[in-house]
Amino acid sequence: MHSHYIAPALLFTSFLISPCFADGEAANPKQMPLQPLTRASAAQILANTDSIAEDLIRQIKSLRNPGEAAVVDDLHDVIANSSDWEWYSRDHGILLAIPVKERLGLHTSYSGEKVLADVVRRLIHQRGWGNPPVQVVLIEPKYPTVARSYVVENSTGYPAGYPAGRICSCR
Repeated sequence: MHSHYIAPALLFTSFLISPCFADGEAANPKQMPLQPLTRASAAQILANTDSIAEDLIRQIKSLRNPGEAAVVDDLHDVIANSSDWEWYSRDHGILLAIPVKERLGLHTSYSGEKVLADVVRRLIHQRGWGNPPVQVVLIEPKYPTVARSYVVENSTGYPAGYPAGRICSCR
């Protein structure tokens, strides 16, 4: 393609893309602005995490948005019991750490964290505790580290205790 065709092609492409953004914005009404949490509000939320977790579990079983439901459906069986969840007040918002039972794909993990955070934020808002920023982190299980069965004694790569005079004469 010649260089003098690139600028008009990019300009034309931008006109094609911009109506798509406008339609998406019209379909999704703007969210209420996030409100930073005060210490008192954070303490009130953290004192009620058990009931919020119960409502979250109930909500994720019956999400109305098909996209959100598909994302959460992948997570439903791997999320640990809500008693293992850790709730924190961080950066004037809420941080929720949820252990999962198996390793997740990047898309499932990222999308799941976003959907769960949005549901938690809505639940907090419905209870009248503001509209704080919420972050959810899915914590994958730790796999045991592989222990080496020997310690390398020197740069030859022979294990410790290997007879020093015994070097392979394979040539």
